[in-house]
Amino acid sequence: MEQIAGDPVLAAVLALWESKRGERFAPHPSELDAFVLPPIVLPRVALVDVIEGGARFRFRLVGSAVALSSGVDYTGRYVDEALSGPVKESVLRHYAAVVRERRPAFAVAEYRVPGEQNVKNSRLAVPLTLTGETVDRLLLASRVISDWLLQSDLRNLERQHGHEARRTFILL
Repeated sequence: MEQIAGDPVLAAVLALWESKRGERFAPHPSELDAFVLPPIVLPRVALVDVIEGGARFRFRLVGSAVALSSGVDYTGRYVDEALSGPVKESVLRHYAAVVRERRPAFAVAEYRVPGEQNVKNSRLAVPLTLTGETVDRLLLASRVISDWLLQSDLRNLERQHGHEARRTFILL
């Protein structure tokens, strides 16, 4: 997929995930820890626990760039309590699809903001398994690309311009 291949962070995560999983549907979380992820990726990743087969999701770890771009460090919080509105619904659908299908998924939200500028938030989610049977964690790689503000608060963008967000979602 061109959008992933052209992004050094997303491409690195997907390539490493593919190499570590081998013939399995997903690698163990220990195979994609901070010691093997490229330094460029670390601030842009989040690790999410899958609770009760996908009934809920909890942010286990949130990278510094992800926290900065969203304006909040969600570490330790449940997704359904931390997010709201269309962002929450989009994220929950994205995570649930990865758990259900047991394969990576890519999502993009594009915002048109004042002055006809653009902000694009890309998110790749790959499954991880503790047991070899179920998706127990998700590794996320996020990229905010903006020609408006480099450190945009996406929650405020959603609140102010959410009706103008165009969302796409692709299972890989």
